[in-house]
Amino acid sequence: MKTAVEQMRPVVIMPPGIGTATVKRAQAALDQSDFYELRELTVVRHDEELVIRGETLCFYHKQVAQELVRAACPGVPIDNRVLVIPARKTTTFRQVRRLAR
Repeated sequence: MKTAVEQMRPVVIMPPGIGTATVKRAQAALDQSDFYELRELTVVRHDEELVIRGETLCFYHKQVAQELVRAACPGVPIDNRVLVIPARKTTTFRQVRRLAR
């Protein structure tokens, strides 16, 4: 017979173990992306979650990468460690206008 404390514990459903096939499926989703920048990202397994690593130029690409991996591996926890490093503007509008003269 269960004690009162055991009856109150919530039931936690953990995803099945993350194997090599899951990591490969997640990496394949990024490798086949229409955004070439996402093809440079890597997916690794850490404990019982997938970790996305690499760099992108904008937050949109970071989010797209996460959603691609989520669609390829539903129910698997994802840690998105992609760094967003915005491209530096090398020329200003005034500089372009001067060059056009």
